Amino acid sequence: MNETFRYQSLGVWCTRLGGLFWICLAALLVAILWYNFVTGSPARKGTVELLVLSATMILAALFGTVMLNLFPDVATAERGICVRYFLLVWLFVPWEKIIGVRLSLASVRGGTHLVQVKRLPFVYTLISLFHRGSLRPGFLVSSALEGHEELLRSIREHAARRDTAHDNTKS
Repeated sequence: MNETFRYQSLGVWCTRLGGLFWICLAALLVAILWYNFVTGSPARKGTVELLVLSATMILAALFGTVMLNLFPDVATAERGICVRYFLLVWLFVPWEKIIGVRLSLASVRGGTHLVQVKRLPFVYTLISLFHRGSLRPGFLVSSALEGHEELLRSIREHAARRDTAHDNTKS
């Protein structure tokens, strides 16, 4: 990797901790459901309560996953960019798979941009849906990211080069 851009903001780390909280809550609900089924208490409980508990578990896990991956660390490489997923795994996105950079609809004072790509895990589709109303997956680049202007400039330059090369092959 050529250069890694990391979030150092307290707000971003609080968002990540919040995501971990919701995922832990979902794990706790799984344990409660498992305990209820092992002890046979679902027969005493109503089906509605179990459905509500299951739905809450799924929503908590989904909300936690979105919060945890809302502001990923990003690294640039010669052939593309790498996006950190679940704080552990780096996902590689080739330059030619980047669709573009757009200002987030939820951006305050133009500080948050959405980088849309052709393929990323489903959680990034939810982030893109919320921040741009699009079903194309994307990740956020905020002004809280160290060197965010340099990263956005690099992404835009590669996208422009790709578009120019694509136009030249058409003619």
